[in-house]
Amino acid sequence: MRKNKLSLLTAVVSAAVLALCSCGSEKKKSSETAPVKKAAASMTSDEMLKADFSGVTEASSGPVLSISNTTCKAGETTEVTLSVSGTEEKWNSCGLHITYPKELKCVHKSSDTDDIRFTLGDASEGSGASIGLECAADLSDELTSNGLSSIFFTTIFTEHGFDGDIMTFYLDIPADAQSGTVYPIGLFYYTNDNFKSIDSDDSYQLYAFSNFKGGTVTVE
Repeated sequence: MRKNKLSLLTAVVSAAVLALCSCGSEKKKSSETAPVKKAAASMTSDEMLKADFSGVTEASSGPVLSISNTTCKAGETTEVTLSVSGTEEKWNSCGLHITYPKELKCVHKSSDTDDIRFTLGDASEGSGASIGLECAADLSDELTSNGLSSIFFTTIFTEHGFDGDIMTFYLDIPADAQSGTVYPIGLFYYTNDNFKSIDSDDSYQLYAFSNFKGGTVTVE
């Protein structure tokens, strides 16, 4: 049992390393990185998704990923929740980049690490291991030109995940944010990202990325 758990953790750490190779980090990284398919900074999210799923027909139904809509006062910290529905209890791992305006600051576990503070939800009950990281450097041109920052979240199961809340992370709102300001929270597909089913069905995975529903943070 211990060996299986260590294997799961290794798999998740490897996925996180892939993410760091894709979107970059300003802080300490692992010196041991496996060869990865690295996307060009000039490629858009849509271009990378199209390239990775070339020839794949999207499923007629499948998992719908969504971000919560929340309100918060200026200077406070708000919760942002990633949820999923329609999984049919078939998904067993994910690796996702969530975006938010750079004016917002993601809450970290400590000041000297890229690890973000997050809370797992009911959809992630029984997951083997999970990692959340902020992508702080070498972001895609599409993100930087739109003033967006990004986090990467990954988790994996021995069996499968469920419908419901996958995870919640936390963003600090600027103290001078104007009432009524709406900050969009979205998804950016990087090469190597995934939302895999138990049988690794690419049409299931493509449905998840193609039908994502973004959310917002609104200043009261």
